[in-house]
This record gives sequence, C-alpha cells and structure tokens, in this order.
Amino acid sequence: MTVIAFIIYPAPANSFNVESLKGQAVCKQLRETVAKVKENIASRMFESSECTVMGVPSVTTNLSGFGCFIEEHVTDPQTYGCYVIDRRFKSAEESIDELAHHLFDFTCLSRRQRIIMRNRTERLSELLDWKSLGVFYREARRMALQKTHPNLVDHISETIRKLPRPLSAPTTPATSNPGSPDASDDESDSEAAEFEQRAWQG
Repeated sequence: MTVIAFIIYPAPANSFNVESLKGQAVCKQLRETVAKVKENIASRMFESSECTVMGVPSVTTNLSGFGCFIEEHVTDPQTYGCYVIDRRFKSAEESIDELAHHLFDFTCLSRRQRIIMRNRTERLSELLDWKSLGVFYREARRMALQKTHPNLVDHISETIRKLPRPLSAPTTPATSNPGSPDASDDESDSEAAEFEQRAWQG
C-alpha cells in the first residue's frame, strides 16, 4: 500500500528557528501517522474486484482492466457501487474533481441508501464469478496458444485419437455379481455400460 502525503510547512525551513522546528515536528508526526495507517489498514486493503465480491463499494479508473470490464458489462456502474473515474479522456484536474464528487456524494448517503448500495454491489459478484470469467480466460488461453503454436489443435486431436484404453482401467460388469450384498438392477447396469461405451467411442 502506498500513502501519498503533501507536506505544507507553516513557514520556509531555511534555518533552525521556531517555525522550522514546528514544521519538522509536523513531518515527524505525519510520518508516524502514515506508519500507523499503513500498519492498521494495509492488511484490510482489497482490490476493486475483491471489494465488489464482498459487497463493498469501490473506486477504480478506466485505465485498469477491472474498470474497463465494469464499464463494458454494467450499465451505470455507480448505481452498483463501482465508481469508474475517467482517466483516459479527461485531464488530471477533471479526474480529481470527479473523484472528489463521487466521494462527497457517497458521504451524503443515508444508512439505508448505503445498505441498498452494498446489496447492489454484491449482486455484481455473479458477473465476477469464475463461471462467468472462466469463459474469457479459456478464450484468451486458446488465442494465445493459437498464436504461438498454430498446429497445436491438430496435434492434440491426433494424440487423443491414438491413446489406447489404459490397462489399469477396470472393466464394468454387465450384471452384478450374485455374491454382492446390494445387487443393482439390470437397467442401471446397462445404462452405465452404454454410457461407458459411448465415452470410449466418442
């Protein structure tokens, strides 16, 4: 975690006088405060995606992958507690003003409004679930492999066709042994055998 602090001295610190010593005391106090903040908060800091999954509203920018993803897949993300600051098409001053505006608006929310927003934010966790994101991951992996190894798909399908049935694979009996305590019915056995046969043929 990085804490950025702007130090404004009460007076120019060119010499050792009362004002410069006050400035040094302020710096020392600020340094200690920053160390305490870092110690207490650093372990509880989360990325925007982690905040969203836990239902905690967060601020991000459209320079980050998460910010771009949210802008692309969520209509009006700030109603869901994901504030995306525009850093691409706005100047630094405008981005700072936008951030200050969002933070101020959030502090003006009532307790009930914050609870509603938290619930909305938590609803986005489905969008960030592996069931949804896994599709993008697999597609990106496939595209990367296709670029680096264009013949890989043909090679893999050829290798799979050549693989024989492993010797250690048990055979499934068509009927249960008469000595087994719970004899299964013939219908389920035939279904299992048919399924296995299809799996090995396909």
